[in-house]
Amino acid sequence: MATGVAAVPFLAMGRKSADAFGGNHDWDGRGRHPGGNDDRGDHDWGNHDRGDHGSGNRSGQGGVSCLLRGTSVSTPVGERAVEDLQIGDQLLTLSGPMAIKWIGYNKFTKEKGRAWPDSVMPIRIARFAIDEHSPHSDLYLSPLPCIFFNEVLIPVKYLINGTSVAHGAHSEMSEIEYYHIDLGTHDVLYAEGALVESFFDGESEREHFSSFVQYERLYGAERQPKMAPFAPILGYRNRRQKIERVARSLISNIVDVRDPVQLASEQIARRAEAMVV
Repeated sequence: MATGVAAVPFLAMGRKSADAFGGNHDWDGRGRHPGGNDDRGDHDWGNHDRGDHGSGNRSGQGGVSCLLRGTSVSTPVGERAVEDLQIGDQLLTLSGPMAIKWIGYNKFTKEKGRAWPDSVMPIRIARFAIDEHSPHSDLYLSPLPCIFFNEVLIPVKYLINGTSVAHGAHSEMSEIEYYHIDLGTHDVLYAEGALVESFFDGESEREHFSSFVQYERLYGAERQPKMAPFAPILGYRNRRQKIERVARSLISNIVDVRDPVQLASEQIARRAEAMVV
């Protein structure tokens, strides 16, 4: 086992002890997006489909957009849709109830007939894909945010298995809206009962969100101290390391040299197979 640990080719950030899209000014003073038809904060993917290049740095194209509109988030008084939350509302987290400091918002649109790029298309985590209790309903996330699994944080894109964790947007969808919850510190909240990270400024920037102008209005333009990660954040640096991951899988029946990301992915995939039987 010592040999396997030494060979792990992923990035990890320790446990506790951010291209801008332009401003969407349609946020009220309480931190709630009122909707409407003014799409000044939209990002149009119709003419330039930027892709995800597999970097271990999650800031990538479009930032870590996180929860799809309609996702239920746990609060001390029950679940609420993420789009109905406001600054100051309390959420349940692994550290206990915490107040929302700010809500990041992005809306993506595309031309009819074009496919969504992988960097924007939601990933569906099917009901009970993680364990017997979570998520309690299908959960839709953007590709880069992490779920908390086996005491580490893993970007959901590394857990895709084509069945219980898979891309979940139809090409007919003309717009996608994402919300990300900033608690002022990095933590883990409950989305459809599953453990999903809150906003983390160590690998993303608030400027990635069209609602950033509201953050500046509330807290000023001065940079805030960087957050400490809630738990180790795992990811691969490049495509070569993904190939090495496959190679380790082929020999893992002899000596288990799989890394924690691979182990989590295979654990969820095995659960998906068992659920089908």
